[in-house]
This record gives sequence, structure tokens and C-alpha cells, in this order.
Amino acid sequence: MALAASRDLDCEGCFTHFARADEDGEESWSGQFALFQDFLERMRRRGISFPIAHCANTAAAMRSAEARMDMCRLGIGVYGLYPSTAAKNWGLIELEPAMSWKSILSQVKRVPAGHGVGYGSAWAASAETLIGTVPVGYADGYSRSLANKARVLVGSVSVPVIGSVCMDQIMLDLTAAPAAEAGDEVVLLGRQGEAEIGADELAGLLGTSCYEITCLTGRRLPKRYRI
Repeated sequence: MALAASRDLDCEGCFTHFARADEDGEESWSGQFALFQDFLERMRRRGISFPIAHCANTAAAMRSAEARMDMCRLGIGVYGLYPSTAAKNWGLIELEPAMSWKSILSQVKRVPAGHGVGYGSAWAASAETLIGTVPVGYADGYSRSLANKARVLVGSVSVPVIGSVCMDQIMLDLTAAPAAEAGDEVVLLGRQGEAEIGADELAGLLGTSCYEITCLTGRRLPKRYRI
């Protein structure tokens, strides 16, 4: 009350943030919403009102018109991604991924059978193999934990990431894309032709959520925004 009465304080808004709104069942969010509404009502009875009250993250905005209140705070939904598998299965809204991560092949060369690739020779060719180098690494946010697990798209074909992920480079086994040349587009996240690599796929490989994937790209990466 003392703070609200202060001439030096201008209360522009009040909010809470749902902890479980992306889970199935009304109880995952309705109890917290009720507590927030009760708090706002108690403040009104004391003569304190807020021009803006908001609580709806992506999941709450999807499932409840009431929870949208004066404003919504869409986070992962802005990326065109669902906050959880449960939320996707609700079938309430169709989202289209908005973020993609692209690079190019900086080098393409053949290595003989038995030749090691990357630091520690973490991958070795079982036969003569076409290898592509991409100027992206963990300094750009492409996790070292994706080494020998992830795939990228070259010529709308899926090719594996091989060897260690370096600070500034990754290597690819281009066996499935034999016509690939230096300068060709490489998609690390997003669509190329009919093929796609989603944030959920990379998140599964890293044991995390798509939220983290969208935040990984480093500051030194040039970013283009299309509206």
C-alpha cells in the first residue's frame, strides 16, 4: 500500500507467468489464473488498479480467451513453434516455423578410406568419401553435442554431420549428395525443397526443448528478418 501511494511510483501493469500452461488439463493453469484474478480484485478493493494486466504465454493464449486479458506474451509461438507436444496435439491452432538457419559449403573434397575427419579423428571414412565443410561451429551456437548425431540439408537431401563440431566449422558426409559443390546452400534448421529439419529434432538430439534451440544462434551470425 505504501508503494502504491508513492508519488514516485507509476504502476503501468501487473502480470504473472504460467508454469504449466502447456500441459494437458485445466488444472495446469486455471488455479494459478484464479489466484492472479483474486490478487487483482483485492488490489482494486484497496483502490489500486493496473492499466494492463497480463498472464498469457503462448500456451495460455492458445487455450483460453479469458486468460488473454489485456495483452498476450507470445514467446515460442512467434517462432511458429508449439510450446509442448501436448499443445500441438490440442489442434487449436496451426503454426508454421518462421526461423531457419542457413550456410554454404565452403569446401568439397574427397578423402580416402581410413582417413580421419575432425579433431581427434572422431569419424573415419570406411571408403573413399566426399566431404563437405561448412563455416559454422559451436561459437555460432551449433552445439558440439550434435557431432555425429545431427543432419543438415544439401540439395534437398539429408546428409549427416560427421566428426567433431569445431569452433568455426562442421563437416558433412556428402555421399547422398554427390553433385554438391562449394557455394551450395546448406540448411541446418528449416526447409529446403520438400525436406525439413525442425527445432524439435535438434532439441531431441540435445535432450532439451525447442526454446533453447531458438536461442542458440550466436551474435556473430548475420540475421535477416522477413515480414
